[in-house]
Amino acid sequence: MIKRIINNVHLDYTDSSATSSALSITQGTVRLCATTTCAISINSASGTDATADDILLGAFQEIILAIPNGYFISAIRIGSASGTLSIQDISIGQ
Repeated sequence: MIKRIINNVHLDYTDSSATSSALSITQGTVRLCATTTCAISINSASGTDATADDILLGAFQEIILAIPNGYFISAIRIGSASGTLSIQDISIGQ
């Protein structure tokens, strides 16, 4: 269960890969949710593009991942619709 949302960042993606700035992830856990189907990659360095072979995230599905502080997330659309990836730094607990 998500205890609280600490920080929220939006990343707009199209048919070319978009990359977040270095993320401030205080709890080590993020929730990702996209408005359209996309592929995401998680990297320790900026400049690594997402490709269709990376982690697939369906439209309005969510995924919760452990990601180290300072990492970057890249996203690219799958299909014809561009969208927005919501990246939330979350705290999990009761």
